[in-house]
Amino acid sequence: MSDMSYDLLSSELEESADFIALSFNIADPLCFACCEVITDQYYLRAGDHVWHEHCLRCCVCQVTLGGHSSCFVKDGNIFCQRDFTNIHETKCCSCLRNIESGDWVRSAGENMYHLACFSCSMCQRQLSTGEDFATLDDRVLCRVHVLNPDDESVTCRPKSKRFRTAFNEDQVAVLQKYFDTDTNPTGSDLGMIAEEAGLPRRVAQVWFQNARAKLKRAMH
Repeated sequence: MSDMSYDLLSSELEESADFIALSFNIADPLCFACCEVITDQYYLRAGDHVWHEHCLRCCVCQVTLGGHSSCFVKDGNIFCQRDFTNIHETKCCSCLRNIESGDWVRSAGENMYHLACFSCSMCQRQLSTGEDFATLDDRVLCRVHVLNPDDESVTCRPKSKRFRTAFNEDQVAVLQKYFDTDTNPTGSDLGMIAEEAGLPRRVAQVWFQNARAKLKRAMH
């Protein structure tokens, strides 16, 4: 048995990893799980209830949390860190992958998107910062398709014989961030950078080539 008790969580979504010796002002506390009197010297507190060390369990995997430094309480349910993360982690509404700390994101109402995933659901064009858009049935639509949400014949792409890439400011920020660190990234790094910026690998490669040439001219 541990010689200290844990004050695990007192608010809805906060995490506590502190070990706190509890005072014993409660006469004959009852374990919230088994409803038996707690006669042990130390017990656990999670939310508004107290528990035997062996009674506090994750509601998903049923692992006992007496040996854990923290847990999560949401809507009256107790979670271990792993299951809380799996269930309540913020996910991109387009690719459904987790949004990690440091990811470039876009929001539309309560929905979150990776930078590369924030595009019109009709024309698949990535939307830039400040560009008008709307949501319809959890679909993101550019300005043109807001007026024609179900007409696939409508296009907002200009017709041109020559393909030219128009970078938005967020894509440039991603590319410039990595260029400031390494002006000539490896092939694998270049693929990762292109994916983060939401660009084809070839486009990112050409951008780095042009940026190196511009830097070289500036130095002479």
